[in-house]
Amino acid sequence: MRLLKLVIDNYKCFAERTEFDFTAGNGGPGRNVFLIGGMNGAGKTSVMEAINICLYGEKEQVILDCINPGQLGRGKADSCFQLQFQEQNGSIATLERSWRATGPTSDITGGRLKQDVALHIDEPNYTSTEEDYYQSFMAKNIPEGITQFFFFDGEKIQDMAEDESAEYKLRVSMEAALGIENVRRLAEDIKTLRRQQRRNEVSDADVDLQENKLRGLQRKLEEIDAGLEEADQDLKDFEAESNGAEARFKSSFGFEATTVDEFKQAERKRSQLTSRLNEIESQIGNYVTDNLAAALLGEHLDELQRQVEREENARRATIFKEFAPELGNAIVGVILQRGARWCRPTLTEADTRDLQNAVEEVIREFQCRTEEAVVPVLGFSENDKARVLSRVREIQQSRPDRLKALLEQKNAIEDQLQKIEKDLQAFRPSEDRDQLMNELMNEITTWTQHIGQKREEQQSLEREREKISEQIDAAENDLEVVYQQHEVSRTAEAFIERCKTLEDLLEEYREALRESRIGQLQANTFEMYQALATKGDLISDITVDRDTYQITIRNRQGHVIQKKNLSAGEKEVFAISLLWGLAQTSELRLPIIIDTPLSRLDSSHRKAIVTEYFPHAGAQVILLSTDTEVDREYYMQLQPYLQHSVRLVFNLETESTTIEEGYFTWR
Repeated sequence: MRLLKLVIDNYKCFAERTEFDFTAGNGGPGRNVFLIGGMNGAGKTSVMEAINICLYGEKEQVILDCINPGQLGRGKADSCFQLQFQEQNGSIATLERSWRATGPTSDITGGRLKQDVALHIDEPNYTSTEEDYYQSFMAKNIPEGITQFFFFDGEKIQDMAEDESAEYKLRVSMEAALGIENVRRLAEDIKTLRRQQRRNEVSDADVDLQENKLRGLQRKLEEIDAGLEEADQDLKDFEAESNGAEARFKSSFGFEATTVDEFKQAERKRSQLTSRLNEIESQIGNYVTDNLAAALLGEHLDELQRQVEREENARRATIFKEFAPELGNAIVGVILQRGARWCRPTLTEADTRDLQNAVEEVIREFQCRTEEAVVPVLGFSENDKARVLSRVREIQQSRPDRLKALLEQKNAIEDQLQKIEKDLQAFRPSEDRDQLMNELMNEITTWTQHIGQKREEQQSLEREREKISEQIDAAENDLEVVYQQHEVSRTAEAFIERCKTLEDLLEEYREALRESRIGQLQANTFEMYQALATKGDLISDITVDRDTYQITIRNRQGHVIQKKNLSAGEKEVFAISLLWGLAQTSELRLPIIIDTPLSRLDSSHRKAIVTEYFPHAGAQVILLSTDTEVDREYYMQLQPYLQHSVRLVFNLETESTTIEEGYFTWR
């Protein structure tokens, strides 16, 4: 399939009928890239949306909300899309989808827009407005679940890159893209045919009971699928509202709304540091109160200690003087004690007097040495003296580095507080804008809560779906048992047996096809990853699990590399490689349409994407880019592959976009 023409009329910034001619320019060999440039807001994403809407439709209310405001104000509520493409067999198909108002535009609502769809095929010359024919045509040529691998934007690539289970979630779509789903559906159709044949050969009552049970479960599964689809749409709407609120916040304040959380964290940190600073200042105050005043006495403490000791010596000397005569007599008495071993032979009276005089002389000399002229200043009691001397020793032994440590902590905290205050000042809104900030934050919080609730609802529905699916499997097995309990004719039995044999063959073929296609997918993905990744030579193998489609990457040593350990750029290159691998392995030959293809990549990966991916992505590649993505350098590198380039120009006065030939011009 190759896109030939796209027409957009009265949708978003495309106020007037705007036509993209994808056949323009030099379509020679190797020139497969059609480049559409546009600044943000010029309508690049609207081009991608228009193609999808034309192919698969959209809700009336969504179309109404996207009608150009200027046109709606002038009473024009009609919107139209037209897509012309060439099928693989060479036929030209033109698909037109339009919405027109069925009442006055002054009071128009989504429910009052009527949708018309027409499909024209030139060979054979055939036009149909029948929904069934259109659905059959689309299912055959452009199945809705598959185009996500061919029409995508930078956001889609990032989601696949960041989602650790993206391959598992896309399993059904990937099997459809690889042609495996068609075989499964054929096997299901044959199984249904076999059941219908057996239905004619068994008791109606028994079969009705079991089949009604199965149909009831299948209806419930359909209801759950519808609920999941609605929840998915609601989630997209909520995310769009949340993104809009965040964009308004950034536009109003110049920074992301997430910065407010950092702001609040900084305020909490400031409060904690302030509390800690108060504690340290209190400790410093206590230290000063308890130690500093006494420590300032310095050498006076030593003098105080000496004075206490002098007064104690003086007190002892006074006591000694009072009891000195009695002490002398007591000493001589002990020496002269009759029978004492140190007084033999017995001294004469003269010797005794000499001894007593000598002892008294010694006592008097000792008394002179200890007696000092001390003026009693303190007059401490024994308890006071002990308490004073103990406190003096505490002060003398106290460590001054404790105060130093407290002061250093205080200075460090004050430095942190000063930095935090400076950061807070940079993000603190003025008083007159504080209310706006709160309003926008409340709006963002509300949408975030809605998103969380909707995701919980999705998870609940998915769990319920898994439960019902298991019940359906059990009911199908029970139905098989019921069938086997009834006799059938030889002809019917032979036919049923052939159907069963064919089912088994298709299952074997499906497994063989899966094995083959997965091998191709591995090789194609690995080939592109090596070409795009700056560290591609470090990867030795990429394998795809045949049941879950989970991809495993191994390095040259054979060790598994977790996707979460890849850099952001490598993750996105991995996602692009997988998309390319699917497109190459698929039997479908659809154009590749990429919106904002380089916005989230670094320069090294951008260059690889431009030179290695875009020229080989598909037979027709349509790029929707800003001037900062495909810039002058990359534009020159794309020149050999360019079929044509145009740019979207938005007029502020008319609030509409027009197409001009050529890409951006640089001075």
